[in-house]
Amino acid sequence: MATRRPRYVHWVAVLLLLVPPSPVGGTCQPIAIPFCAGLPYAETAVPNVLGHASQTEAGYEVHGYAWLWNVRCSYDLKTFLCAAFAPACTAAGEPAPPCRPLCESARNGCEPMMAASLCHLVVAASYLVGCLSGGRVACTGRGLIVRGARHHPRCAALFVATYFFGTASAVWWILLSLAWFLAAGLKWGREAIDAKTRYFHLAAWTVSAAQTVGALVLGEIEGDVLSGVCSVAVWSEDTVARDMVLIPRTIYLVAGVAFWTVGFVSLFRIRNVMGRDGARGADGLEKYMVRIGIVNVLYVVPAAVHILCLVYEHVNVGTWTACRHSNHAPECPSTEIHGPGASPNLEVFIAKYIVSLQVGVTSCVWTCSGKTLNNWQRLLARVPRNPVESETRV
Repeated sequence: MATRRPRYVHWVAVLLLLVPPSPVGGTCQPIAIPFCAGLPYAETAVPNVLGHASQTEAGYEVHGYAWLWNVRCSYDLKTFLCAAFAPACTAAGEPAPPCRPLCESARNGCEPMMAASLCHLVVAASYLVGCLSGGRVACTGRGLIVRGARHHPRCAALFVATYFFGTASAVWWILLSLAWFLAAGLKWGREAIDAKTRYFHLAAWTVSAAQTVGALVLGEIEGDVLSGVCSVAVWSEDTVARDMVLIPRTIYLVAGVAFWTVGFVSLFRIRNVMGRDGARGADGLEKYMVRIGIVNVLYVVPAAVHILCLVYEHVNVGTWTACRHSNHAPECPSTEIHGPGASPNLEVFIAKYIVSLQVGVTSCVWTCSGKTLNNWQRLLARVPRNPVESETRV
């Protein structure tokens, strides 16, 4: 896995659309960016279409996207990135930007990863809103825990945001695993997988919507005083409601791991054949498998811990409820439960919240850096402060 932290391909597309063309008078230079070695053209224009004044600066930026190329989310990604950061130089010394079909092809290949990141962003934002609400979402004005979302719109809104997009992120991981299985296990081509993109979207959003509607119809939406949001069966002993969270998450994890495992077995066979025949590229394939394995572990471990925390709640909630009733339930937002041996372990709940956001946090570490902020600052600086005055001057 690359150590530099990339900015997402969509951000590059935004820059390509909004950053004005480089001024006339650029120079053609031999390509000196290692990532872009072996392109059909030998010279690049400086400055490029993104405004980088040197190949050193452009090379530092483009290597931040290396992790996306390492996981091969799109076979056109390298060509697209090099066309943006090291574009071909025209006879006039001007950069030739990437064409629209190339941009769309790179975007479509990495779409599952981007969609999953978007889902984690919404979930994290929902938890932040719940935390800053000070218990006003999870609790009523009389200091009681919210039960049911019908008469509590804020509770319903945060529940839909966390449950719908949390489920969607899990489904998108399955779809990413399925695409990996089709490519590595069944030897599907890029075009065949890209043709199924619309069905991936349909599956991800339909399944998530169906589960969310089912939870709302069941009515077991309750305030979670620890996180400040509303979730399914936080205090309820309703087995059906709790199973609506536990069973789907377990199925998603098992299915995803199965797809990844079959794909890895296929690649191991290819690696063994290449090793026996002394074929070139065996070391590269081995490094690629290691990088894919790291990406897989970064999702599987937090997901497995999250399921174990849900099982812990499912097994012990009856005892906790009985103890709470016998000792008089504390006022919201306190979660202290009396009774020897019948108190929930706070560390388990904290771990549940941490691992549910862990994948999103990992993505944030990759995407948020000083260079990211500098790029956005430079982009926003090009936007006119006063459009009316700008038009007048023109």
